[in-house]
Amino acid sequence: MATPIEKFLRFGCLPLLILPIALYLLHGAYIVGVSYLNELRWKQKGIEDYTITASFVALPTLYGHVRVRKGESVGVRNEWGDSKHLTPLEKYQGLTVDGLFDTVRHYAFLPMSWENVAYDSEFGYPKDARFNIFALDAPTALIVDDFKPKQ
Repeated sequence: MATPIEKFLRFGCLPLLILPIALYLLHGAYIVGVSYLNELRWKQKGIEDYTITASFVALPTLYGHVRVRKGESVGVRNEWGDSKHLTPLEKYQGLTVDGLFDTVRHYAFLPMSWENVAYDSEFGYPKDARFNIFALDAPTALIVDDFKPKQ
């Protein structure tokens, strides 16, 4: 017959292991769910042409003032001027509104990751997202400095 201590060691540790995993999965599901709700609000606005100044602070960092037409990045300016020769334009697709939503959902379930996301109250796009990835020493963030829909 097992002693109470042996029973705890056999079964009592299980809830201690399951609870953090359950919280992690619930947080990821919440982040993804909220991102889809905000993406619906964004799509209801029907904006396909806009300019956005955004940065993805990570290794490596991507920053630019991106011109978007029909949801695709068509031009970029950054601190070095017109960057078509420095970084391929396709890389800046991640700084479009659709790319921002994809990035938020990508990080939601990464192992050892936790994120906080703030959405624009008028248009619904991710305005500020902070990713705490415990495996990296560097901060990871997605920041929108300016957004202008084309009239």
